[in-house]
Amino acid sequence: MAMFAGLDVGFKRTAVCVIDGAGVVVWRGVVDTHPEMIAAALQRCRRELEKVGLESGSLSPWLARELAALGLIWSMLMAMIAAIFYLLARRYAASALART
Repeated sequence: MAMFAGLDVGFKRTAVCVIDGAGVVVWRGVVDTHPEMIAAALQRCRRELEKVGLESGSLSPWLARELAALGLIWSMLMAMIAAIFYLLARRYAASALART
């Protein structure tokens, strides 16, 4: 099943959240803001991982280049747009559960 990761990048630490195609959280954690540390955290779902969402910020250009060099496909997200997608995904998941 397809998986997607979202990164909330900070200067020292980065929060990582991996969800599956249904929007269910598969893994959540915090790692140091180093491309190798982020890639290691994502290693467990690397084969199923389709894309990594990376919030826009001052570290984003550097981190995006380094993640691409490590073979991760990324997409830049503005924080406000990411919040809207998150809310929509939660609403969709809740309605899907209600139908079952």
